[in-house]
Amino acid sequence: MTFPAVPEDVAAEIFVTTAATGVTAWTSISKDIRLAQGSAITVSGGYSSVTRSPTPAPSQCEFTINNRSGNYSPKNPLGAFYGSIGQNTPIRLASRVAKSSFSGTASNGWALPERGGAWTVTGTASRYSEGSGAGSMSFTAAAQTLMAYQAGQLYRDIEVAASFTYPFSNITGGNLACGIVLNGISTTDYFVARLNIDTSEAMTLDVVHVTASTIDNVVPAVAVSSFAYTGQKIRIKAQLSGQQLRAKVWPAASPEPYAWLVDGSYVEGTTEGTPYADRGKGWVGIYAATGTGQTNVTFALAVDDFEARINQFHGEATSWPTEWDVSGRDVYGRVEAAGLRRRLSQGAAILPSTYTRANVNTSPAHLLYYPVEDGTQAGSIASGFPDAAPMTIYGSPQYSSNSDFAPGSAPIARVNNSSWVTPDISVAATGFMQAIFLLSVPSGGETDQVAFVQLRCTGTAEIIDCYWDAAAGSGNGGLRLKFYDRVGTLVHTSVAFGTGLAAGPLKGTPLQVSLEFTQSGSDIAYALAFIKPGDSGGVVTGGTVTGYTFGSPYRLYISPHSDVTNTAIGHVALRNNIISVFTNFGALNAYNGEGLRVRMSRLCSENDGVNFCRTRSTINDQVVLGKQQQATFLTLMDEAAKADMGFLLESRDIVGLVMFTMRALYNRDAFLTLDYAAGQVQPPFKAADDDQLIINDFTASRVDGGSARVTRTTGPLALTSPTSGRGVGRYNDSESYTLPSDIYLPDMASWVVHVGTINESRYPSLNADVSKLARVSTQLYLDLLGVWAGDRVEIAHPKATHIASTISQIVYGYRRTFGGKHHTLELVCAPALPYTVAEMAADTGDTNPWLMRADTDGSTVNTLANAGATSLSVATPSGPLWTTTADDYPLYLDVGGIQVRATACTGSSSPQTFTVDALPVARAAGLSVSVWHLPVLAQ
Repeated sequence: MTFPAVPEDVAAEIFVTTAATGVTAWTSISKDIRLAQGSAITVSGGYSSVTRSPTPAPSQCEFTINNRSGNYSPKNPLGAFYGSIGQNTPIRLASRVAKSSFSGTASNGWALPERGGAWTVTGTASRYSEGSGAGSMSFTAAAQTLMAYQAGQLYRDIEVAASFTYPFSNITGGNLACGIVLNGISTTDYFVARLNIDTSEAMTLDVVHVTASTIDNVVPAVAVSSFAYTGQKIRIKAQLSGQQLRAKVWPAASPEPYAWLVDGSYVEGTTEGTPYADRGKGWVGIYAATGTGQTNVTFALAVDDFEARINQFHGEATSWPTEWDVSGRDVYGRVEAAGLRRRLSQGAAILPSTYTRANVNTSPAHLLYYPVEDGTQAGSIASGFPDAAPMTIYGSPQYSSNSDFAPGSAPIARVNNSSWVTPDISVAATGFMQAIFLLSVPSGGETDQVAFVQLRCTGTAEIIDCYWDAAAGSGNGGLRLKFYDRVGTLVHTSVAFGTGLAAGPLKGTPLQVSLEFTQSGSDIAYALAFIKPGDSGGVVTGGTVTGYTFGSPYRLYISPHSDVTNTAIGHVALRNNIISVFTNFGALNAYNGEGLRVRMSRLCSENDGVNFCRTRSTINDQVVLGKQQQATFLTLMDEAAKADMGFLLESRDIVGLVMFTMRALYNRDAFLTLDYAAGQVQPPFKAADDDQLIINDFTASRVDGGSARVTRTTGPLALTSPTSGRGVGRYNDSESYTLPSDIYLPDMASWVVHVGTINESRYPSLNADVSKLARVSTQLYLDLLGVWAGDRVEIAHPKATHIASTISQIVYGYRRTFGGKHHTLELVCAPALPYTVAEMAADTGDTNPWLMRADTDGSTVNTLANAGATSLSVATPSGPLWTTTADDYPLYLDVGGIQVRATACTGSSSPQTFTVDALPVARAAGLSVSVWHLPVLAQ
């Protein structure tokens, strides 16, 4: 029996340590969740309402839990999870839609599972059997592949797990493979999360795409190092989330690990734009194969504990309250959990500058690093590393007084006749040494012969000064190096560096400077490198100090003699290896020109490795962003999403963020279709023909840049006064975007006005009774479980007297309430029409509804067409006529404001005759005829 004849199979788990065993694992709490009336589970995500520039609230999950045991009271020392359960405990919740414990008996195939569709098998059916709590796949030779799959249920986002047992521990002759099939379109088009075991019993896990002739690697293989293969039962779990593929493997007798072992997208990198980049729903199943030369055959692989889940929530607990009734016998709590946005927004600090963060995360790490971005009242110079000692200062630097490197750096200090010294360090000599710092000599120059930086070393060349030579470069200044021995005798002076920089004179030009030293036998080879923010740089070969060593660095001074005046110095780093001067070049320029997904991935990596992916995009192009400002992590992520005009959402499948780009909204196939006439839409069902989304006058500006203004002066939502009979009045707005150039602004403003003047109704609340619709169709039930923000939803056969055609909406948010035999879903929607963009057509056979169409110069109904008519005479007084090529149809027409589907057109001169679907109402002569909502060119 299936839902709703039986209660919905809900899997709820928390990741905790059980006090009695010390084992940390995903632990089921499903049996303790109350599903009585008034205690249902609620899950919400995405946007709670639609505005022009919304920011989603954190996703939420609530349920009531039976706490008579006291296990769910964080402060109860006798509880099973004491010390582990509490705020931010990971919680995941899913609908289990397929399950097989293989408890039946069958030959020539597998028995019908407890949940899910019947099994379909490849190869000879007699090689599949079921009994003794396992399904069997029999192999009789090397280089064989077998697969069992549930063709009757299709999914987009799905998580599948199964256990596998080989009847031997010694792999001989050739490799073995087993795994989980995802998104099967056909038996020659599917993905496999595949465990490979070679003849040394070494294991790797990867994800591949299988065709009739190829096996393409999609997510590269990762070695399994957490356990060794000894013939034990192995469990594999795989997940498809949008376009992200994940997999993990572990001994079935052990707890499931938290992290995914492999994680990658099937549209990134070299696979971008491949034939399998834009996929629909597919089936899932079990895969196994023997490699070339395999000699363990003949054998039977045992499969058991198969399940498939559609995840509904993955987040962190925010509240574990304890309540009880007046008798004190019934103890319970309404648990609340939230997505990652909630934690990221709590007390979030402004992130350090991009250049600071890059230096802190440089690998191999600096020995010492001081940003010198301290506030104006600082008493020392703080280290960029936590728990590290500050630089000691002598005198009074002018803190926060130089912004030449903004926004890559916060303002740094002018030296102002002070002296700064690092703590002493003790490190092994490596034969390499490097000092990197930002230097801004004022345009008026600096006092001649002052030392900007001094290195103290353990070698025979104990002191190395980098000093200012005012006369070098025809008076534009330059840098020289002086080397002193242990008694202070000058042993070498370099030539002047930086006198011929392409970036301009050294004085007046802010630069990143790198002093680089290499021990070459008994000699020191040195070089200086310069780079200007936003410019190019180069390394100038320095020279050689003969017969001396530098050993290892132990101290660094800035202005060791307190004689540097107005020069600004910052981001001082000391190393015992050498990195390229370009290593942090992007950060120095605040990552100007960085791509959207690159920025988001980098920000997440820098922020404790927040999990991030993009989803459902098949276009390699990405929005290019401007300089990263100093703001909170979440603000920076939202600013990037705003520049793309897409959605930054929380994943349902992991604790992480998902970017749904605007380009992913273009011409989306409908994920879910409900039939209004068949009663599949629940009240309240009403169109909001209001002005909430109207924008007909918009100014797009660039942070610290220019602006562009676009207005709409024609059409029903034009900015003209309503008294003119052809407009709604002015609705103006403006927005600032993080972009690298002003050239993007006109397109940004035009797109906002395009979206804001689409004359379509929105449906802020679209409701469905999932339990009722599950009786109608299993696939419809699965689609209702899987629908998510960003999906396109269609409502077919609306009330004809009020709505002329199928309703098409984009889902912005959702709220579902479920438990037991009850399940309802509410979707927050807005029109999908703005994202219907023009596509180029193939020469033949391409009839998709988004083809780029050329409209006529003006056409009208030629003669009266009565309601129910299937032909329409149309006059085109001048210009090109309507196409009569069969391949160009069907074509949707706007006939006096009514959508009409035309399937053919005849006639080589005006008037022409269209063959149309029966007209819902009469169309009088003279009414205008044009292409229905002509697709626009995409931004």
